[in-house]
Amino acid sequence: MIDDDDQETDTRSRYLGTVTAGMRDLDDILVQVDHIFGTTPEVRDCGRPHADPGLVGLTVAPDGADPEDPSVYRLLLTAEAALVLANRLQRAASLSFEADEGLPDTDREAIRLQPGRDCRAAGRMRRVRA
Repeated sequence: MIDDDDQETDTRSRYLGTVTAGMRDLDDILVQVDHIFGTTPEVRDCGRPHADPGLVGLTVAPDGADPEDPSVYRLLLTAEAALVLANRLQRAASLSFEADEGLPDTDREAIRLQPGRDCRAAGRMRRVRA
């Protein structure tokens, strides 16, 4: 974001949603996602005000917690970091669904994640000859 002493910055937030995660034996956890961006009075050549691309705001808090409570966590992520986090969450959720189908093959996963190893050694890619 632009933070020059010469320019006045207007920080804005665009609310994108809240997810309530039910936890076993714990209070519900709220996860809120926002787009945080700034604008300045400076005008570009095209006549539109200058705006930075912004950051992704992530707030994690116990349900009903006061915003000033120390148990409320706020993160600002770059777009790239937010996409990596979203990808990891999606992968973890997929693995959880796969676990319902059967026990995970941890040996195959370990071999797949080792750099320089051939996945065929784990039985993942076998060629069938006609």
